[in-house]
Amino acid sequence: SGHFSDSMSAQSLAENSTGSGNVVLVSGKAGVGKSELVRRTLRHWVVNNCNGYFVEGKFDQLRKARPYSAFRTAFGDLCEMIIAKGEESVSKISNNILGAIDGSVGTVASEVVP
Repeated sequence: SGHFSDSMSAQSLAENSTGSGNVVLVSGKAGVGKSELVRRTLRHWVVNNCNGYFVEGKFDQLRKARPYSAFRTAFGDLCEMIIAKGEESVSKISNNILGAIDGSVGTVASEVVP
């Protein structure tokens, strides 16, 4: 996990990847192209080189009444991708998730994820 900077590339992320999952957080002023930078740089690498899922969520300053909306969007998209792979994948990934989180995190996650 880490912050994406102008000097960080998909190659450097690959070299620093632990294989157990990574999160990239991007911050900056509105309109500078953060979303497009991430899509162009990371989507292909995550899907093809890491056999992973690329999801994104965007925080909207005007929707403060909907906490965690970016996480809901990202995890909702992830759920749809997993479901599209079929019941066997859903079962395997569900068991992996349940084995990785404890009760309190699971309770919070079930409130946030659709």
